[in-house]
Amino acid sequence: MAPSILNTKAISLHNFIRLFDRKHHAVTAIAIFTVEDGKTMPDRYLYSFMGTELIYKYNTLYITDHADEDLEQSDNPFALALLAAKKALFTGKVDDLTLLEIKLSYL
Repeated sequence: MAPSILNTKAISLHNFIRLFDRKHHAVTAIAIFTVEDGKTMPDRYLYSFMGTELIYKYNTLYITDHADEDLEQSDNPFALALLAAKKALFTGKVDDLTLLEIKLSYL
């Protein structure tokens, strides 16, 4: 596994453990995939070395699974973020100002 991938997943796992340890509350994790073919993305991180094994399984959300119309009608503020992410995904690289304008257009 490439170091950058390992570091990203290790940071995610580290944050999960810190939240759980410090707040003493149940914690859930979700990976939001913004690629067009998110279905090929993993729902777990596996690590094994010299008899030590770690399996970190998390929820997944694929932004392409949600219809724009449903997101536009939703009262959930997270739907706005999904709409903006979908717009950015399908229009290519979007700068911060354009992304803000996209978000504001849904208000």
